[in-house]
Amino acid sequence: MAATRLPNHVAGHTLGLHAPDLPLHDPEGKEVRLSRLFRGSPVLLLLLDTCDHTESVRQLLEFRDQTLALEREGIRIVAVSTDEPSRLAYFRRERGIAFPILSDAGARLGASLGLSSGVSIRPAALLLDAQRLVRKRWPGGTLTARELVAFVRRGGAKSTGTGSRLLARLARMALFIGHALQPKRLVR
Repeated sequence: MAATRLPNHVAGHTLGLHAPDLPLHDPEGKEVRLSRLFRGSPVLLLLLDTCDHTESVRQLLEFRDQTLALEREGIRIVAVSTDEPSRLAYFRRERGIAFPILSDAGARLGASLGLSSGVSIRPAALLLDAQRLVRKRWPGGTLTARELVAFVRRGGAKSTGTGSRLLARLARMALFIGHALQPKRLVR
C-alpha cells in the first residue's frame, strides 16, 4: 500500500479523511445525505464555491459530457456548491447536467475536509471510495475526466479495509488538532 500523507490543515491536504455524512440540500431544497448517493461505488465529489465561477462551469460541463463514460468505470459524480438550492435547480436545467448538484450553503462539508475559509470553499475534486474515504484530491479545476479514469483503472479508488479506517481516524484527529492550534480572532 502506498504511503498516504496525513492532512496538513493549512495546505488543505485531505487524503485519508472520511467525508462526513452532513445534511446537504438538493435543488428542490430537500435534505440529502452523502451516504445515500454512494451505492457501494466510488464517488467523484466536485466541491465548488459557486456554480457561476468560470472554472466551475468548465469543470461541470466537462464532467457532464463524460458522465456516461465515468459511470461505466463505476464512478458516480456529485457536485457540491455553496449556492442556494434554487440557483442550483436553474443552473442544472440550463446546462443539462444529469448528476446531482447539492447545496452546502454554510460550507460545512468543505470545512470538515479542511477546504473552507468561512462561508466559501477552495474548489477541489475529491475521489472518495465506497466508505467515503478521500483517495485522491485535485485542487481547483485541474482534474480532467481522462485523468480520473486512468487513476481509477490503476486501482486508485479501491478500499483497503481496516488500515483505511485507522488512517481516516488519524487524519481526522490531525485536522482537528490543526484547527484547534490556529489563532482565533476575537469578536466584539
